[in-house]
Amino acid sequence: MELAETTRVILAAFFDVYRHFNNRLPEPHCSKAIAIWLEDHGVPAEREVPVEVHYRGRLLTTMRMDLVVNQQVVVECKRLPRLLDTHRLQLLGYLRGTPYEHGLLLNFGPSPDHRRVVSRKQ
Repeated sequence: MELAETTRVILAAFFDVYRHFNNRLPEPHCSKAIAIWLEDHGVPAEREVPVEVHYRGRLLTTMRMDLVVNQQVVVECKRLPRLLDTHRLQLLGYLRGTPYEHGLLLNFGPSPDHRRVVSRKQ
């Protein structure tokens, strides 16, 4: 599946889950619902994928990405009044710390919202 198709399918899942629950679910349940939708449509998705952060060659912490879909797109789910640049930067940090270059930031706030985030590897 090409990147554009993966992105389209993720957004279809997002809007379907949003229509069903509106903004009444906590973030972890939103990502799980998206994973269920994707599984039902034959699209592989991993939940709570660990990312190690190193500082000066030593492990600083391990963070967890909400979803990695089709080994192509990192998905971060939020449930906020609106998306801020800090949320984009969080996702960009995940992308820079992993082999992935493409991410989607999905907001289950009062109105559904999403942002594409790309990190070009050097």
